[in-house]
Amino acid sequence: MSDRDRELMERYIYQVVKRLPKDQRAEVALELRELIGDMAESGDAMEEVLTQLGDPAEFAEKYPERLKTDGFAWEGGTKQINGPLE
Repeated sequence: MSDRDRELMERYIYQVVKRLPKDQRAEVALELRELIGDMAESGDAMEEVLTQLGDPAEFAEKYPERLKTDGFAWEGGTKQINGPLE
């Protein structure tokens, strides 16, 4: 991942987690880094990955709905996680 892509990813993550309760921010940021990194590794440009995830404010607002018992759902598919986030 290029420095530019990493900066775009971190900006997106910041825009999401600043809208969440403080006790959830670190864990959600970690999960989003993994999700975004995996999506980018599939060959999509970082801008496309972030576009697929949608507006950070809307993502944060709908975050509980996006979390499934076995992963995140987004327009491009499902990303597995290692258990529920709290």
